[in-house]
Amino acid sequence: MIIKHAKTTLIYLICLFMSAPVFAEDIQLDLENSIDIARKKRSSKKRRRYSRKRALVNALRLARRQKYVEASEILYKLSKSNSYRRERQQIKYILGLMLSELGLYQTAAYQYVGVIQQGKTKYINKALEKLSIAADYLEDSRLLNYSLTKIDLSKYPKDQWDMLRYRIGEVYRDKGDLRRAARYFGKVPERSPFYTRAKYQEAAAFAEMKQNKNAIRAFAQLLQNRDEYGVSDPIRVAALLGLSRVYYQAKDWDKAVELYRKIPRDSEYWHESLFELSWAQMRSGRFRSVLSNFHTLHSSYYKTNYLPESLLLRGIVYLYICKYDEMEKTLDTFRQVYLPVGNSIKTYLRKRPKYAEIFRDFDQFSVDYENYAIQIENEGYVVPGMVLKYIYEQGDIRATSTYLYKLNQEFGRIEAMPSSWKASAVGKSASRLIGKRISATQKRIGKMVRNHMVRVIDEIDQINEQEEFARFEMTNSEKEAIRNKMLLSDEEASTIDSDADRDYYVENGYEFWPFRGEYWLDELGNYHYLGVSSCK
Repeated sequence: MIIKHAKTTLIYLICLFMSAPVFAEDIQLDLENSIDIARKKRSSKKRRRYSRKRALVNALRLARRQKYVEASEILYKLSKSNSYRRERQQIKYILGLMLSELGLYQTAAYQYVGVIQQGKTKYINKALEKLSIAADYLEDSRLLNYSLTKIDLSKYPKDQWDMLRYRIGEVYRDKGDLRRAARYFGKVPERSPFYTRAKYQEAAAFAEMKQNKNAIRAFAQLLQNRDEYGVSDPIRVAALLGLSRVYYQAKDWDKAVELYRKIPRDSEYWHESLFELSWAQMRSGRFRSVLSNFHTLHSSYYKTNYLPESLLLRGIVYLYICKYDEMEKTLDTFRQVYLPVGNSIKTYLRKRPKYAEIFRDFDQFSVDYENYAIQIENEGYVVPGMVLKYIYEQGDIRATSTYLYKLNQEFGRIEAMPSSWKASAVGKSASRLIGKRISATQKRIGKMVRNHMVRVIDEIDQINEQEEFARFEMTNSEKEAIRNKMLLSDEEASTIDSDADRDYYVENGYEFWPFRGEYWLDELGNYHYLGVSSCK
């Protein structure tokens, strides 16, 4: 069984957005100190020095009165002036605070980075702290990695330690050092708003290291933590699905089946979990249950779900119970549905579209997908809708799209600023900076989309090879069945998952309705395959 890409999607799902960081208290402390410093300059023997510092004092006073718009205009000019070379890092740091209070976190981060890169100033640690907070809000992993590599942990504020532990864990995870990643994730206490994210990441790291007992323990702790939020809580579902996968990895099929069945049908991951449940049931020889699931998995309600492996699995089950006609129909369906999908992607990529073009094509689908009034179809896009939907749900795409969304929000805030501020040097600089960041992020998403498309092509090609091998096995089995039929006179009853006939379901409260090709939404998950093995 191959469970691909789901982990990153679920990690994204439980990454709850944090509220915007607040810097007001830090601003007051920093401003009081900065104004005192500026006042000392006033007592200088040379009056022209006081005149030079007066603009800085005025800017800081405006900031203290929470007139961040006016203060940012003056501070930006001073940060570019040669007359304020000595105070430049102080000015840039305070300017960053002003921009943060205006909700311009990416623009503020640029100022903090300027302070850090100077290398010899008492404002470095403060700037690192504010940079990491802003980057955490933006979900910008690159800024976070930059800041965390330079932070002196002993000087970092205690009230930010939980965020720091979580983000350091992410850095080690991205580097492939899962042992250290799990250690840092495990240090985040239960009272922290980062706890659910950290606990899931810790469990996932243990699972990837094949430390199943530790992974089970971590997922169970997260599951217990979310019990009070109800069975459909997304984080609880993520923990339950992760726990199911660990038991599958440990080859405890029965426990895996038990846990998969607890995933609620109103979860967006129920369809995916039903497919994974089918693998667990097949490994434990419950072929009838597997075939029952496929009536739901392949119903018309999920025609835009990309799941080529499910058709191969269905064909294998039919091979095991000697239903060769059904197996051939299933494998033909794979060829009819997914080979054209792969060819469509190949045709699109042969045009060598640039990353910006790929993003625009993908964004057209994203807008439709996010508008629940529009039913996504396979037609009408540059490649089939099922592929774009599958790519849209990948963790890296969703995380980077979140960053792009926050950049667009910031650009909107810039556009809503007073016209005098937008026409000022700081306004023009902010607009240019965010415009470039938006363009670069769009291209980055376009590159990710292309990479996922290439992976889809590779997967379809691999499954196609397995499908051809399955057909070969089907032909051999059919020949063997004909030979056995000529040799044996008595049919041998199959005992594989066939002990429950129609009467069993009727006696246990089910109503029997023969399937005639139509699907009803309220019946999904309640189909039962009543056939038996045809092997003799």
